[in-house]
Amino acid sequence: MREIWQLEEFQLRDRRVFINGWCLIPGQALEKLELQLLDANGNLVGGFSLSAGNPRPDVHQAYQQYQHSLYAGFAGVGALPRQPGHDDKLVLSGILADGQDMVEYAIPIERLQPLLSPSALQRRKAAWFQFFVYVKRAIRLLRHGQFASLYEKLRRQLVGAPQKHLPHVLTRSTLLDLGAKPDAEIHLVVDHRLGGGANHYRERMVEPWLQAGSAVLTLTYHLGSLQLMLVVDTAHQQQRFALSHESELIKALSQISLATVTYNTAVSFVEPEVIPGLLLRLRRSHGAHLTVLVHDFFTICPSHFLIHSDGRYCGIPDLQSCSSCLHRNPHGFTSLCSGDVGQWRELWGPLLREADEVMAFSESSVQILRQAYEFWPDGVNWLEGRAITVQPHAVDYLVGDTVKVSQSSKLVIGVVGQIGFHKGAEVIRGLAQEIQLQGSDERIAIIGSLEVGVNSNIVQQSGPYKHSELAKMIEQSGANVMLFPSIWPETFSYVTQEILELDLPLACLNLGAQAERVQNYHKGWVLSASDPGVILKELRQLFKTSYGFQEAQ
Repeated sequence: MREIWQLEEFQLRDRRVFINGWCLIPGQALEKLELQLLDANGNLVGGFSLSAGNPRPDVHQAYQQYQHSLYAGFAGVGALPRQPGHDDKLVLSGILADGQDMVEYAIPIERLQPLLSPSALQRRKAAWFQFFVYVKRAIRLLRHGQFASLYEKLRRQLVGAPQKHLPHVLTRSTLLDLGAKPDAEIHLVVDHRLGGGANHYRERMVEPWLQAGSAVLTLTYHLGSLQLMLVVDTAHQQQRFALSHESELIKALSQISLATVTYNTAVSFVEPEVIPGLLLRLRRSHGAHLTVLVHDFFTICPSHFLIHSDGRYCGIPDLQSCSSCLHRNPHGFTSLCSGDVGQWRELWGPLLREADEVMAFSESSVQILRQAYEFWPDGVNWLEGRAITVQPHAVDYLVGDTVKVSQSSKLVIGVVGQIGFHKGAEVIRGLAQEIQLQGSDERIAIIGSLEVGVNSNIVQQSGPYKHSELAKMIEQSGANVMLFPSIWPETFSYVTQEILELDLPLACLNLGAQAERVQNYHKGWVLSASDPGVILKELRQLFKTSYGFQEAQ
């Protein structure tokens, strides 16, 4: 077996690692992958799980002769048990889809050593090496006409990187030079840069502030360089500052006054435990209005979608079960977090209690938050007397759009979005296998992309789409019953609301905000189980109910 490995991005800062690349194996798919730290004697010190089987259309175009090349990508961010030494080895260790064969790849010494004790020359060499990796990938994307993908990669990796280090003190004159108005307010937001609904919400939230001439400071994290970053935006310019540690922010903001401090999410931050205390200090010293937004459940657990180590929604068990799960949980960014779940909630609880406002986007999220915090073993109830505002998002970009179902003679299951693990990729894979096993003629239409390999005769994928084109894309797919397969209790779910707005039959698992709305929808069906056979049976029943006849078996 001769595999091809391409390590495109590799950053090491202390014991934290960001890694991205792809691997091709003749006739096999890479099912699981870990980054492992080995000592000088080859003994395993520890490691963390990576996301494997990620879609890589650019690799597929270049290596179509490899059966599984479309899902050759891998990526991950995590923390090792300790900082690697010069005599240590870092190894990518993978298990193939057959569950038996394994592959290994040692990080080349020329990639590892410059990061252990980098000199200025080594840093420049590493930067040039990374630049040529980007160029090589750009050429591959351009060669196959993937202009949108190229733009997104460049925007995330090059345009979004820090430009200079944060000055010791950030003055109002600096903000004025960037285009802020002299009498305008200054706002601080904590948010990741991973894309998705939370980022879209932040962009809409800050837009009126920018239009009013305010400066918006976003404390975020640039994963490509493992660098904490403060992004300063005005209506006219953007400046991105690197920070060595969150504590630098306190002094840097000492000569300006913050009007508001907003916690959007700190998922992917390498030291998220310091964020609650930092925000409380800023609120007290600036007299700012502090808002906590519930876009995920990071304030409850480092597994921010509440996915248990076994891959299912955890249901908020007792703290002993939580702590046992956390240390073996590969989901989310759990390896970046130290301590146990009890300690975690003791850090985030005061933020929830002292915030001027806690805002959720569904009643389900409020119930889950209270379930985690109102039954505290030592008697502390951080949410005692705490009012939580519920404000569902608006989906106003679909106003007036309709879908004309092109056919209702057989079931075509529509799924919308970029479907990774927490969004239900394994649900779709299991459903496709069930359709194949039964030999039925149903198919699944993904309006978007699926991050696992499936039978392409049963599952078709459109690739990326614009929200404004969603109705047209669903029509073209032939979908007549929609499935929202997410396996975590969504805090809102734009996709669910979009499908409701388009008046299409919709089924989902009995979880979170999605079930909260689907159960009251006249064309909705809350699935009774996650078993593929049950899902297919109930989707057929929804199809029959919606179109008034028994579909072909």
